[in-house]
Amino acid sequence: MANGHLENPGTATEIIGKGEADVVTLGKGALANHDWVNKVKAGEPIADFQLEKILSPNARIKDFEAQV
Repeated sequence: MANGHLENPGTATEIIGKGEADVVTLGKGALANHDWVNKVKAGEPIADFQLEKILSPNARIKDFEAQV
């Protein structure tokens, strides 16, 4: 099993192709791309992990919450 900065499909494929791992795992890559596998299959671009965008709390008050 390989882990760490493997959100790049080429890097993940290379590691498996060389027999260095049977499985690769994603951390931040999966947080930024919940559908990583489908994006790779379709040849779509992989989004970069952006801490502020992905892990920041969303404390916005919705319209129905503000009505008293």
